[in-house]
Amino acid sequence: MHSPPPSSGPITVLLLSQLPDAQVKKLHQLSSRLRFVEGLTTENLYQTQIVYGPHADFDVNATPNLRWMQCTTVNVSQLMHCSIANTTIPIANVRGAYALACAELTVALLLGLKRRFGLIHEMQLRSFWPDDYEPLKGENCYGVTLGLIGYGSIGRQVARICQAMGMNILACKLHPQVRNDESYCLPNTGDPEGLIPTTIYGPSELHEMLSRSDIVVCSLPQTKRTHQVIGAAEFKAMRPQTYFINVGRGAVVDEQALISQLQAGKLAGAGLDVFSIEPLPKDSPLWGMPNVLICPHVASYTGDQSLLAAGVLHENLSRDLRGDSLLNIVSMNNGY
Repeated sequence: MHSPPPSSGPITVLLLSQLPDAQVKKLHQLSSRLRFVEGLTTENLYQTQIVYGPHADFDVNATPNLRWMQCTTVNVSQLMHCSIANTTIPIANVRGAYALACAELTVALLLGLKRRFGLIHEMQLRSFWPDDYEPLKGENCYGVTLGLIGYGSIGRQVARICQAMGMNILACKLHPQVRNDESYCLPNTGDPEGLIPTTIYGPSELHEMLSRSDIVVCSLPQTKRTHQVIGAAEFKAMRPQTYFINVGRGAVVDEQALISQLQAGKLAGAGLDVFSIEPLPKDSPLWGMPNVLICPHVASYTGDQSLLAAGVLHENLSRDLRGDSLLNIVSMNNGY
């Protein structure tokens, strides 16, 4: 919930992130009452009713008219040291805005592993055309089972894509009885009603899902509950032919346990966009593993990232003007 907008008069939005020109035009078309300002000046802070940006490096006491904040990130841990975190002022994140980009990178890693892109690219760099094609023999996706650890906006878009590829979809989430997802979702994307998985497991049933999965994708956020939740026992529950992909947060995985399982040949391979230490240390064994694809935490980094984030602001401003509840309100206690 949030405090209702004033019945008349301007609504001042303090921009701590630059808005794409296309979104500026759309936002101005919402209402002539909207006024966008930049800069943490005394006057701007006093008049501000809505803040848009990745941080809140201001004294909330200087913003007596502040009603809510739209954060431009999904993770809100960077706000924990800010004074706004100790208030009841609603904070919304951009959950769902980057789901398409993250899901597409997930599928790219999956296909790269199953079609041996690492080896193929190495051959390209050496201008080498093989006589023996056996090492390049790929694996089809049709008919395999995908297990999703976390079924938020990213997991739901991965499920949508992979179902279209003919995969059987399983999911594990904190509250399996709650299938609907009411966070921000672009039209014709994701699985807002939670209808795609054939089975949705609870946390206590995670090992059962892992044992049934040919591919495991983790998209969990980093919280106290999820710290190294994927450890040695979870990797041992997976079959040797399983591929593991992590596009959530590095801290949710016991990285040494993953390395040990890969070194022992107990996993088919891994696609990783996040790590326990970033940048990934140069001496990490992961760099040299031929069945591991590594990305430097770029899953959401696309040319239209800021445009997609601003789409959530547009939706929430529309709701605010109508007096409706905002989307994507986070719990600072839960961290998402």
